[in-house]
Amino acid sequence: MRFLNRDDEKGSYRIRVDSIDDLWYLHQAIAPGYLVGSHTFRKLEAKEDLVRADSQPRVRVYLKIVVENCEFHPFSDVLRVSGMVQDGPQDISGHHTFNVDRGTVIDLDLTEPSPEIVKLLEEAEKGASNSPAVAISLDDETAELFRMRDYGLESIGRIRAKGNGKWTGNAGGWGPYYEEICELVKQNMGEDTIVMISGPGFFKESLAKLLRQEMGLDSNKLHILQSSSGGVNGLREALSKGGSANKVIEGLRFVQESEFLEELMSRIGKGKGATYGVDEVKRVLSLGAVEVLLISERIFREGSGKELMATASEMGSRNMVISTSHDMGQMLDKMGGVGALLRFEL
Repeated sequence: MRFLNRDDEKGSYRIRVDSIDDLWYLHQAIAPGYLVGSHTFRKLEAKEDLVRADSQPRVRVYLKIVVENCEFHPFSDVLRVSGMVQDGPQDISGHHTFNVDRGTVIDLDLTEPSPEIVKLLEEAEKGASNSPAVAISLDDETAELFRMRDYGLESIGRIRAKGNGKWTGNAGGWGPYYEEICELVKQNMGEDTIVMISGPGFFKESLAKLLRQEMGLDSNKLHILQSSSGGVNGLREALSKGGSANKVIEGLRFVQESEFLEELMSRIGKGKGATYGVDEVKRVLSLGAVEVLLISERIFREGSGKELMATASEMGSRNMVISTSHDMGQMLDKMGGVGALLRFEL
């Protein structure tokens, strides 16, 4: 994401979408009542009864709408922003939907300046420097492949080992298994993509050897991470340990979110240093006891989360909007969508 123009006092921004991850940030930022403008294609309204609406050509115009709805499905490639046309050519009115994707430039006007939303947009701009990454978590039965988004893990395939290596073939019988994984990795590789492999035993090293041979990946593009199991849980364990891929991992928002949420759950389990639930968090905020405020994206978009974050900012607390596209974020959402790490016990 890039700010092409910004006026924080007026809450007015011109933004270029550079990556699919930017769509998640915009989904959090755009709320009903805001104004969104962009160039789009639209049929002109027929001026005479003899002109059929479906025969009208689509023309490129600039429209600005009052937002009624903003839809985004995790790991999809399009953000849909719909509302009533407020500004545009005289012969265009009614309802319109923008399909925002990579390369789209939009104007976003807030109903009033919001430091919380600006912070989110600035995070998206900083995240533009992150390298895309593919993660593989495998064991002797299954390999799961993920595209690592800023807000969660996008599953891109699952491959099962046929016969658990009991047939003859390359690499002691595991050759077809590794080759199938390698082919799926190739399909999801870009020029700057980094590959991370995790899992128990010798499987990750054997796969890494094939990837080096087939794709010419060096130590900057290929990282082997340590975990005691395969699957999502094994990958989560590997990401928490980091290792040679620390720079990549630390730049992923969902990893930072998971670390905060693991600390929240740990403190709740011990019965000290944390709390959750809207009413309880409001109470500890009023006492200046909150070190880090965690808000699920659902609560943030509803507006009550923005109010809590504004209060937390006034009290010097750190704020974070938590994605519900990963399991830890979903857990927070089921707990009421609000949690807090405390500075001191009450």
